[in-house]
Amino acid sequence: MRVIDELGKHADKRLHLVFDPDESRAVRAALGEILFGFSVEDFGAVIGTTQEHAKELFEKLNKLDLDQENQVLLTQTDVQVIRNAHSKTLAKLGPEEYTTRTGVALTSGQALAKQLETTGG
Repeated sequence: MRVIDELGKHADKRLHLVFDPDESRAVRAALGEILFGFSVEDFGAVIGTTQEHAKELFEKLNKLDLDQENQVLLTQTDVQVIRNAHSKTLAKLGPEEYTTRTGVALTSGQALAKQLETTGG
């Protein structure tokens, strides 16, 4: 994942990002898991948004082409939601299920988690 540009400041900040195919698959799968896979207690506190907003973000990411790089424009909140969803998915699925359910190697998912931790801060 790489940041092409940052637009705006603070709460209004938008990030123009590029996801490679594995990253696209991982972020889409993470949102799918928290919405349709496993149960997330206290969804708003854990994920940082409503289920409705998470579904809208999932629908946006569900349009990504999983066979090529994808450029997306996301709000600061969107990036935080993706970060939280991805972190929860890694923790919940663990090494036993992560690759099977997301289609992404665990090491790639862990590397993306590190990148997300430092993106958009």
